[in-house]
Parts: sequence; C-alpha cells; structure tokens
Amino acid sequence: MNSDKMKLDVKDADNGARDGTRRRGRLAAGLALCALLLCGAARAAVVYTTAAGTLGYVERLDSGDMTVRPGLVTGLPDGAMAWAFRGDGRPYVLLVTPDGAGDKLAVYDVAQGWDKPVVERTLTGITGVRGFDISENGRGIFAAGRNASGDAQIFEIRADNDYNLSDNAFVYPASGDKAGAVGASVRGNEVYGLFNAASGDAQICSRLMRMDGRLKLFSDITSFDVGPEAADMLIVDNKVAVAHRSGVNLFYPNNSQVDSIVSADYGSVTALCGDGGRGFYFIGGTGLATLYRRDEVGKVATVQELGGSAGTPRLAWDEGGKLLVMMTAEGLSIFDEDGAPKMQFPASDLGGAPASISTLRSASSDDKSNSNCG
Repeated sequence: MNSDKMKLDVKDADNGARDGTRRRGRLAAGLALCALLLCGAARAAVVYTTAAGTLGYVERLDSGDMTVRPGLVTGLPDGAMAWAFRGDGRPYVLLVTPDGAGDKLAVYDVAQGWDKPVVERTLTGITGVRGFDISENGRGIFAAGRNASGDAQIFEIRADNDYNLSDNAFVYPASGDKAGAVGASVRGNEVYGLFNAASGDAQICSRLMRMDGRLKLFSDITSFDVGPEAADMLIVDNKVAVAHRSGVNLFYPNNSQVDSIVSADYGSVTALCGDGGRGFYFIGGTGLATLYRRDEVGKVATVQELGGSAGTPRLAWDEGGKLLVMMTAEGLSIFDEDGAPKMQFPASDLGGAPASISTLRSASSDDKSNSNCG
C-alpha cells in the first residue's frame, strides 16, 4: 500500500476521532447541564457569548463551586447574542446573529447538546434584534428590533409554531435613525415596549408603550414618558423600572403614575437587574461606572466600583442560585444574594471578552429579573 496514502488515512482517522470526541464532549456538556437544571444537582448560572465569536456557560455546582464551559459554539459573527429560556419544562438557548437581510435565529435544546440547533430561522426584514421576554404560557417570545423600512418595533416569535414570526407587531410612530427599540418586557397579559426617539437635534426621549399580547395598544393607559435615553428596563415588584441617563424611573401600571426612584446623583444608569425580592441592582456613575443596590425600602448602597475598562456592563440574576452576575469587558463577576463578591471569571477563562449574558431559570422559578441581554 502507498505509504503516503496510509499516512493520510491515519491522519483522517485521527481527525475523525478528535471530531467525534469534540461532538461527544459538547453533547455530554449539554446533557450535564440539562441534568443539573432538571434534577437540582446544581443551578445553571449564565449563558454567554464573547467578542471572539463563541458561546459558553457558567454553572454552579451542588458543592457551591462554579465552573466555566467555554467554546460550546464557535465561529459566531460579531454581535451574536444569547438568551436563555424555558419551554415545555426544558431549558433552551436562543442565539441571534446579525444579518443585513434579517437577523439569524438558532434555538438550541440544551439536552441535545450544542452541535446543531433544533431550529434555524431567518427573521426576514428584521434587524438589530434585542431585549427578549417570554409570555407566561411560554408560547410567545417578544423582542425589539427594526423592520425592513428601518422603523423601531416590538415583534413576536411563536415558540408554539416552530419559532416562526407571528403577524403581531407594534411599530413605533417615529421613524429613522433617531428612533430605536430598547426591549420588551411581559407583565401578566401586558407587553411593555421601551423606545427612544428624538426629533432633529433634540434630546432623546424615552417612551414606554403598554400593549396586549397581540401587541395592540390598550385603549386606556397606553404611553408614558419615562426619562431621557433609556438603556434597560425591569419588572420589579409588579412594576416597571426604566434605567435612563438621569437615573431610574418606576412606572405603576395600576394608576399610570411614574416616579423617580434613583436620582441623577447616581449618573447615567445603563443596566438593571432584580435581586430576587423587591429591590434591584443597577449600574450608574457620574465618573467611573459603579454597581449599586437599591433595597425594598429605597435605600441605595454601593456594591463595587468597576474601573475605567469595564466597557458597557450588563447584569443578570440567577434565581436558582440566588446570585448576581455582572458582565464587563474584563469578564464575569459573581456576587451572592447579599452583594458580596463570590467568584470572578476573567475573559481568558471565558474564551474572550463577554458580549452578552443571560441566566437559565430553574424549573420552579418564574423569575423575570434578567437584564435585557444587551
């Protein structure tokens, strides 16, 4: 037999074995995460994407230790974003990648591993997709983006119809580059869409739109001015908190009242996250970015100053583990439920600087205190 051919065959066999090992490793990782989620041996913490084009996750072991599993999905384009959710009692990860003709959507069933998504879709004509939330019955997934005409909108993906787009969409009246959709949040049978808009060189103003499950405005209480240049929102204590350039405003749906609950003294607020109760964490700062916590009685305390290389920090709450997760350009920081530092994962451990984060909710939790995965 030709010795070169034999070497090639052996090399191909070795490559095949390595590929098979990698596939089995990804499947094992998926099965392990699913078992941890469903059986309670651990609480999954964070799914993340990186600027290096990868997806990974961090899990909390039953021992209390935490471990990172980087590079489960690779080769992602710049701007890829992950969002975790539960459907039919199972954990899923929705991965969105940007595309000028329509962002690409891939849904991974965690139990089946990471080699191949169970669903792949093109959201034809919709770009800049972000800010996800899911209906309480798990059938409708709502998100923000732009339509083919460039208008800011909230739209719906039907999880019960193979993740196809529904006909339901709300288009914000102001169009053009000065209007943008920040995200969607669900409260019972209500869907809230958060938008930024400006006319000419005017200050960017933010409006909260209140809609039903078909994304039609309610006839009574429909729209509210919630502050300048909104960056994030959160359902907290059955109310809607909005982070903006001058603090945090709280909207009371029952009486259409809007109150300022975090003042401009804390600078521009860029991220919000629940604390598992009636308080929340936020990132603000008039100079260096700072992580704060506002408790249920309204007292604000400093948790940690972030330094000058934090990038655009984001927050997420892991209800199963009662942990706060903070994303910066330097990596992920984990805090316990009292705000005390617990563990750090530098970007080098994650496979790159993190670009988006989302928490996998435990089976018994309907907690909706995730930041909008920006």
